Order: sequence, then C-alpha cells, then structure tokens
Amino acid sequence: MPAPPEGEPSLEELEVVALLVDHPDLIGSPEGDKAFWLLTDGRLRAMYSAARAGQALVDLVGTLPKKSAQHVMSGKYVDAKDPRASLVGMTKNFEVRKASVDRASLRKDLRSSEQHRDHEQTRLLAQLATAQSNGDLETVARLTAQISSNRKQVD
Repeated sequence: MPAPPEGEPSLEELEVVALLVDHPDLIGSPEGDKAFWLLTDGRLRAMYSAARAGQALVDLVGTLPKKSAQHVMSGKYVDAKDPRASLVGMTKNFEVRKASVDRASLRKDLRSSEQHRDHEQTRLLAQLATAQSNGDLETVARLTAQISSNRKQVD
C-alpha cells in the first residue's frame, strides 16, 4: 500500500466524509458511490472502501490528520434536512472540478504534442477535446483508449 499523502485532504472532500459520517445510510447509495469515484485523496477513498465493506466510517476517521478528523466529526450535517440532496450537490461540484482539471490537462498535453510536432497525437487530442465539449462519451472513451495505447507503444 502506498504511503498516504502528507497534509490535510481538501475541504470539499472532507465535507463529503463528514456528511457520510453523520448519515451512514448514504454510504451504500448510488450517490455515495458516485462521490467515491470522484474523491482524489487516497486516504478518503480507502476509508469509503472500508465503510462499504462493513467497517463503521466513524471508526476510520482516526486515520486522518487531527484537524481533518475534528472537521469530519463536527456533526455539521446531523440536522441536514435532505442529506441525499446535499450529497448530490457536493458530487456535482466534484464533477465540475474534475472536468476543469481534465480540460487543463488536455490543453497541456495538446501543447506538448504540438511542441514535439507529434501530428498524430495532436490530431487525436484535438478530437478528444471536441468530443468532450460535445458530451460524446462514446467517442471520448474510444479516443482515450487510443491515446493511452499510443503512449504505451512509445514507452
């Protein structure tokens, strides 16, 4: 198992865990699973996986840095009127953040392929950018696999 990252997890991700600690019934929900796939902090992903496997999420909070653990255990969401809707909103924020990070990474890769005069890679990345902006998930999946395959061949 890789060493956990240093420092505190992002506040956005801690909010999700805090909500799930206060409403553990959401852990096995489709919304909870969707949030899990968007978490970027390995410690929080491991905690969620362990909770899905039956461990109490509240018992796993001690693996976090003290400040993060205190935040998660604050009880902030105990009285939430609609915790499921809160989780859906948090998940949408994650999706927006992930899309932004993905676009920035794609722009970086595109600039790099242009600088290296890799015309085939540039063409594929430009097509990927277009497919993403059009929401064409089938083309995105196909191009992502093709780009990944090309990178493996180069390595």
